[in-house]
Amino acid sequence: MSVKNNIEFRTVVELPKSLPAITYEGRVLMLGSCFAENIAHY
Repeated sequence: MSVKNNIEFRTVVELPKSLPAITYEGRVLMLGSCFAENIAHY
């Protein structure tokens, strides 16, 4: 007997394309996390 598990461990969210797109030359403001603090060094 074969049992197929269709469990999703994430939420898939479809996002529309935004304008303007983020580029390497663009400036981005990141707030409120250790990720934002540490990514600023790169």
